[in-house]
Amino acid sequence: MSTSTHSLDKPSGLPAPLHASLAWLKARAPGLLLAGAIAAIAIWAAQFPVVTSNGLSALTLAIVLGLIAGNTFYPKLAAPCHTGVNYAKARLLRAGIILYGLRLTFQDISHVGMEGVLIDALVLGSTFMLAQWLGNRVLGMDRRTVALIGAGSSICGAAAVLATEPVVKGRAEDVSVAVATVVVFGTIGTFLYPALFHLNAAHGWLALNEAQFGLYVGSTVHEVAQVVAAGEAIGGNAADVAVIAKMVRVMMLAPFLLLLSMWMTKGSRQAGSGGNDRSRITIPWFAVGFIVMAGINSLGILPSMVVEKGIILDNILLTLAMAALGLTTHISAVRAAGTKPLILAALLFAWLLGAGLLFNLWIS
Repeated sequence: MSTSTHSLDKPSGLPAPLHASLAWLKARAPGLLLAGAIAAIAIWAAQFPVVTSNGLSALTLAIVLGLIAGNTFYPKLAAPCHTGVNYAKARLLRAGIILYGLRLTFQDISHVGMEGVLIDALVLGSTFMLAQWLGNRVLGMDRRTVALIGAGSSICGAAAVLATEPVVKGRAEDVSVAVATVVVFGTIGTFLYPALFHLNAAHGWLALNEAQFGLYVGSTVHEVAQVVAAGEAIGGNAADVAVIAKMVRVMMLAPFLLLLSMWMTKGSRQAGSGGNDRSRITIPWFAVGFIVMAGINSLGILPSMVVEKGIILDNILLTLAMAALGLTTHISAVRAAGTKPLILAALLFAWLLGAGLLFNLWIS
């Protein structure tokens, strides 16, 4: 009797590990294929000049397409696709954040000097702390949404939002709202920063050359793609410095996540049972992997082809995660967030423009 039952559970002739692998893949294949199709369209569309010139990346396109699909036909496919979509949103996201380290080297720091590092650190720290005060104390927003918007504004846009989500245990709608604010104000910045540079050059208000303005762009604009677009609209020298400054800022993502994890754990203890709460700090191991990957890339031991292919794979993984995020986000939940997230993001954007400029003038 037991033999008969066993034969029904597992096809004859297949070893147990292979059978388990096929079952694992079968459960996730529909969702991964759907998210993969959306990601492929986003990556294809992101190559058009009209998209790149506006600082939009495949990540932002993927979440928009995912939102459209998630609020139209996806509910009918949710049952078979749920497991695969969640896998993309969680596991593939963490793998993508680790591989993001291939874009960086510790040598990048030398190109902007300690002044650039200090400016980046001041921008990151002040913007995130301001987000906490405004969001939690003034606007009375959900703590998770505030943390995600603060991370997206202060570090590296959508990638920072995605990396912060596992630490703060954010919901899909929280992440979507945060990414939306990055898209809105980062896109505004893509056009505003070049306009400010040319206005300043025409009137001579501030003694900022192209390289210095590039540092200002890299230390304050949200997304890497938006930094590239804004920098190139100013000039080649500005674009080079802007990208390096932005990469140094991205490198701060890992220590930021570790500190955030400790801070969140401390807050949970204080809100819980005081000294009897034995909850431990949750170490975001993908952040540690991010640093390790950047360190390996800094040694120059990886062939350039491996690095290039790794970055391509990273783009695919992060775009898949964004597509999955969009699929699981309901517009009604985003609308329920109201205008407060936009108000918070607008205030942070104003802070980046004003205080970021002051930091640059003061230090550089």
